[in-house]
Amino acid sequence: MDDFDVKQKTEAQSHYLSRLQKLKAHHSVCESRYEKTQTKILNDERERTLFFHHNLNTALTKEMLGHHTDSISTIASSEEEFVPASSEASSDESSERRPNTGSKKRGKEAAGSSSLECRAVPNTIFWAPELR
Repeated sequence: MDDFDVKQKTEAQSHYLSRLQKLKAHHSVCESRYEKTQTKILNDERERTLFFHHNLNTALTKEMLGHHTDSISTIASSEEEFVPASSEASSDESSERRPNTGSKKRGKEAAGSSSLECRAVPNTIFWAPELR
């Protein structure tokens, strides 16, 4: 009977060993396919964003060399940080709104020009066309 148990154990071990080898082979095939796909995706992403990286590097190099250009982001931040001088603040009463009586109508000369008003939002100032 011991002979039967040994024979059964060796068959089971060989079965598990062959199963393990098949699993390793399958895993290596899947892993190589995954790595190939990931490499392709990464290269495509690099090609797609190469233009942006080049522009960023150029901008950083110019900044280091002292070339100053006004970009949209610097213009926008400078407008947000604008604080009028004290003489402008005392003479300019534009923050108080007069009630609209409706008696005045706009003429043709005002129709072509755009009127802007400043609306205060906490911690920001932005310009928007006046809505009527």
